[in-house]
Amino acid sequence: MTNLEAAQHVAAIVGIVRDFLLIVLFLIAIVALIAMYAKLSAVLESVKRTAANADKIMETVSDKIIEPAAAGSGVAYGLGKMTAFLSGRRSKKSKGGQTDGE
Repeated sequence: MTNLEAAQHVAAIVGIVRDFLLIVLFLIAIVALIAMYAKLSAVLESVKRTAANADKIMETVSDKIIEPAAAGSGVAYGLGKMTAFLSGRRSKKSKGGQTDGE
């Protein structure tokens, strides 16, 4: 076996080892990606459930607290305006001909 043949033999072995290591690394990467996908999909599902629960809570708060309070404040505002009108009170506005303190 000459030096050239030995070098070609070593190059072939190095190529085979390189190819084998690349295949092994790709398999490890695929397994890692599948594991990451499983973890991320579980986390995303949990986030989806949490968002749905938060939406239900906000809907309940809106229905039970905010809407009745808003309706009550509108009624109170209307009653105040009606009382002011009936008692003859008017809002304070500047009368015509007056200046701003000059």
